[in-house]
This record gives sequence, structure tokens and C-alpha cells, in this order.
Amino acid sequence: MVNHAGGHPDGPGGIRSVRHRYRLSGTTLAISDPNTTPESVYLYTEGAHGWPTSPTVTETDPDGYAGDPLNDAFGQALGISGDTLMVGSANVNDNGDGVVYEYTEGPDGWPTTPTVTLADPGGSRANITNDGFGEDLALSGTTAMIGPTGPVAMASLWSTSTPREARGGPPPRP
Repeated sequence: MVNHAGGHPDGPGGIRSVRHRYRLSGTTLAISDPNTTPESVYLYTEGAHGWPTSPTVTETDPDGYAGDPLNDAFGQALGISGDTLMVGSANVNDNGDGVVYEYTEGPDGWPTTPTVTLADPGGSRANITNDGFGEDLALSGTTAMIGPTGPVAMASLWSTSTPREARGGPPPRP
């Protein structure tokens, strides 16, 4: 049994307001903790003797640093399928643009740095879109749908790390 996912005493009523995310694929469980510095995603891999009580691997916010005000939202969205983990970070460097970090498990296990960084196809440092890229994602096999939470204003389909933008739904949020 993994005992990491409980509340944290630093928030109101003893539980922080930012929610943990949980995703399970086969024998790998991913749990995000956006309340740490830097923000983290913990991977647990079930072994011959069951689930470990401490993480097998900890993925940390690649843009996090000591004193980071926890605004990157690393781990706000998680997707795991087979040997691919995707972690959304909807507010990278506190500038309002999002990215999704892709980690691919290899023969030596999960890497501690992203294999690929998927940038918001509609944004850049010069064109900050605040469109919610990285707020939510779904991953199935080698295909991911990445976009905002709530009604879809813009979503991106990704396959083998190549974006194919798809638009639909109501107009973008103000």
C-alpha cells in the first residue's frame, strides 16, 4: 500500500488546496504533488513483493528552483500509458504558457529528466496565450489529447511527439 497520497498540513483545514493527481498503467502508479518545491510527480512500480512504500522515481519540475512560488502547475495534468508518462505544467516560468513533459521509460527505468518537452503550439514567450495548454490531458498508447480543463476551447492531438492541432468547442476563455 502506498501511503504518500494523503493531505498535507500546510493548507486550510490541514489539506492543501491544490489537488494531487493519480494515474495507473499496468504496474506503474504516478502521483503528482504540486505542493512541493520544486513540484513533483512520484512514480511507484509494483514489484515481486508488491507496491513500494516510497517512490521508485521522483520526477521534479524541470523549471522549478529553490524558492519557486509553486505557480508552474507541474503535475496538474498526468497521463501514463505503458512506458510513456506525460506531465502537464500549465504555467511554465510563471508566464501563463503551458508545456507538457514526456518521459519515456527505457531499459534502465524511468529517466529523471524529460525525454521530450511539448510546447504550446499556440503560444510563445512573445505570444503568451494563457489558453490552458497542459491543464488537462489524456493519453492512450502513443496518442495524447492536451488542452485546458472545462469546455474545450483548443486542444492539441499529439502522436509520437508531433503536434497536430485540433480546434473546436466554445470560444477561448477571456
